[in-house]
Amino acid sequence: MDNSRDNNSDGVFTIEEGCQVAKINDSSFKQFLAKDKSDKTRYIKLILTNSFDRYHALSTIGYVLYTIDDLLSQKPNKKPNSLVNQYFRDTITNYAKSKSRELLDAYRDSVLGLPATNTEIVQVLMNIYREQIDQSKIQEKQSAIDDLNRMISGLDNGIYVFKPYGSFVNGIMISNSDVDLSLFKDSQTLSPQDQVCVRDFLAKRKEVQSVQLVQSRLPIIKLVHSNIDFDVSFGNHSAVDNSLLLRAYAQADPRAHAFLVLIKKWAAVKFISSAAFGYLSSYAYSCLSIFFLQTIDPPVLPCIKLDQISGLNWSSANTLSIDQLLLKFFIFYSTFDFSQNLVSISKGVMTRVQDCPTMPMSPTSCVYIQDPLIDDFNTAKSLKPGKLDLIKLELYSAVCILTSGSPTLSANLFLAIDKSAPVLVSK
Repeated sequence: MDNSRDNNSDGVFTIEEGCQVAKINDSSFKQFLAKDKSDKTRYIKLILTNSFDRYHALSTIGYVLYTIDDLLSQKPNKKPNSLVNQYFRDTITNYAKSKSRELLDAYRDSVLGLPATNTEIVQVLMNIYREQIDQSKIQEKQSAIDDLNRMISGLDNGIYVFKPYGSFVNGIMISNSDVDLSLFKDSQTLSPQDQVCVRDFLAKRKEVQSVQLVQSRLPIIKLVHSNIDFDVSFGNHSAVDNSLLLRAYAQADPRAHAFLVLIKKWAAVKFISSAAFGYLSSYAYSCLSIFFLQTIDPPVLPCIKLDQISGLNWSSANTLSIDQLLLKFFIFYSTFDFSQNLVSISKGVMTRVQDCPTMPMSPTSCVYIQDPLIDDFNTAKSLKPGKLDLIKLELYSAVCILTSGSPTLSANLFLAIDKSAPVLVSK
């Protein structure tokens, strides 16, 4: 087989039989591929021959795109490696979109029924879920909180108390979740001087490994105690109430807690859960999850108000299993019009943003997720349009993977990336 043929008539560079990419016509690149045996060359050949396993790539799509881009990107961007990189991005993203669209159309037109529950996939998912809720780690965090409260009682200019909120309270935590605390002083709002005083006091304690006061719109103290990361806000009553509300949702149906934890885990391992980097926060993903469970027919969750959480009596008529609910979640948001529809767990029904006077549309917002306790606050306001495209790609990929019926690929949606494994594998 001739590995050095050029087809100059149509501008196609041929490595070997059936291995073509338009506009690559570079003899040095051809010679490099013929001789080099590195991972880079192996991946280039898999890409150019279209012989890589698409489902395997889709199961870790974000990491795959990042790694191939890092491996092949060159400047100026017309060099062969960059053309191969762009060819790969176009190939795999178009496949994810077209394959998921084909599946979504089939479900919509009732050509395909929802797959029957897959007991192997359910077992894999529940094992991942149980790994996230290690009771020993929860007790370690509680002990650290108790110790911090013992410390802060030593301040003599008021009565201080740390109150946990977020995932530690609502239970929607994953194994590496940090702990959110809010610091209260008597019935007063902590002044900037109080905040500095608390930071300096904690910094002197040998049990505290590091302390940093981060000045922002809402200042926080970042500290590490007992090798546990803590984010401390000041006088954040609404966050504490929000956490109690989400806990009520997580406990309202036997499937809800596992579902919420798995979606949080999925977003975390796909690196699409960080408001600081222009994505949605983990809290926003919890709202997306609850809203889906409210709007599915029949609903899995009701609409719960803060004053109802202690006496809630709810029973769902929905009988779908956890794997079926996850597939329906990814289908639901793959076709969701984020620019026009409001996600609101306080309403619990599909609503247009323009029909909600307390949530004004904004040219800088591409997704609208209403805070359940602050009507005019969009918890998705940090999301950048380009990041939404990546989230959608992950949604499309998840639809393809969960319909494949493969327990191994399904597990990849919720497990940390194994960076020692090949990025691409052959069919």
